[in-house]
Amino acid sequence: MVYDGTNETVYLDGTFMGAAAHTQTAYPDGNYQYQLGTGRTVGAWPSIPDGTWVNFSGLIDEPTVYSRALTISEVQSIFTAGSNGKSLVTISPLLLAGGSVGVTYNQSCSAANGIAPYSFAVSSGVLPLGFTLSPGGVLSGSPVADGSYTFTVTAEDANRCVASRAYTLQITGGQCLPQPAGLTGWWRAEGDANDFTGANHGAPQGAVSYAPGRRGEAFQLDGSSYVQVPDAAALDGYPLTLALWLRTSSTGPELRGLLSKYVDSSLNGFSLHLANGHLGAWYHRDANDSVNPGALGLDGGAVADGAWHHVVFTVGPAGGALYVDGALINSVSWFGTPGPPTTTAPLLIGRFDTYMPTFDGLIDEPMLYSTALSASDVLSLFGSGSHGLCGHCTAIPANLIGWWRAEGDTTNQCHLRARPRGTGVSVRRH
Repeated sequence: MVYDGTNETVYLDGTFMGAAAHTQTAYPDGNYQYQLGTGRTVGAWPSIPDGTWVNFSGLIDEPTVYSRALTISEVQSIFTAGSNGKSLVTISPLLLAGGSVGVTYNQSCSAANGIAPYSFAVSSGVLPLGFTLSPGGVLSGSPVADGSYTFTVTAEDANRCVASRAYTLQITGGQCLPQPAGLTGWWRAEGDANDFTGANHGAPQGAVSYAPGRRGEAFQLDGSSYVQVPDAAALDGYPLTLALWLRTSSTGPELRGLLSKYVDSSLNGFSLHLANGHLGAWYHRDANDSVNPGALGLDGGAVADGAWHHVVFTVGPAGGALYVDGALINSVSWFGTPGPPTTTAPLLIGRFDTYMPTFDGLIDEPMLYSTALSASDVLSLFGSGSHGLCGHCTAIPANLIGWWRAEGDTTNQCHLRARPRGTGVSVRRH
């Protein structure tokens, strides 16, 4: 029996049998004890007077009480476990040590209270790019981007008893990336919709606001707001790259633009968008020539999981490619003859044509290039993480040997070791 605060639900052998609203007033003193194998009637049952204590006759095994309502899948998994019962397996460590960009990471996970050997796997979430978790429980890799990565590790013992633990791995370090050639538009969302390249400023439409983003601030869109950039020939790029960070949990079936310069059914222009929580993209020169395999275009997989994702769509003579978090997810060759579109539609950030609702979530650092970035360029752009492209910053002068950025620690970017001491630091070379 499961009580969720409103309804009482009964299951038998993992199967739902029925549910009803709870109508009994709670006893105010809370001093009643659990009675196992016996109970008292309330109201007259057939041949049993009111208030009679009745004892169970038979076998009872594994009686359990939880301080929350179990889900139907949890109830079914307990029944399915049969004689193996509920898992007592535990996973260590409780927390993961942080890592640094470019520094090899190695952390062993272990399991106890079960029957060895144990097999480890990631059951949900995403490891940092370049990381693996071995079946033996070794988490290792060399992180390429800073950020906070959340995932769940499961351990299964020889009797197939399973335990899980949620982890958050914090990766720090890195630096901004010098701007690749061909940057045509860069809307940084630092309190406005201006183009950092200075040529194609956007105008917020509706209740566009700004919230903490992957780098600085991000456009916060609410399903009815977006940013519109006027049409310009420079935005009809070929080759082309569209890039941005996004964060959303919206999985609705509506087509919601991310970076789109396209009038519906025109077969002229391009679009990077979401539908059903999946990333999609297409590029049309005209009705006969396109980078579009059909339906919603190239499928970049599910990205509406509430986490930050870096998405990139490139188009060049070889066709189109779609990347998520630095990794190539899908690609397709041209259908017909390569070339630029001639659309006069505005460039929309967070909307597809006139479709509603618009994007619901955060978009940060949207960019448009008049070149198709290479796979290594895309990986470097993702790897710059919260540092992003170098904007106001300058190249590092030669012979820098000490640089303590005070970004929450005393690490020296030049590999000196600093230790807090009073109101200052002491420095030792290594």
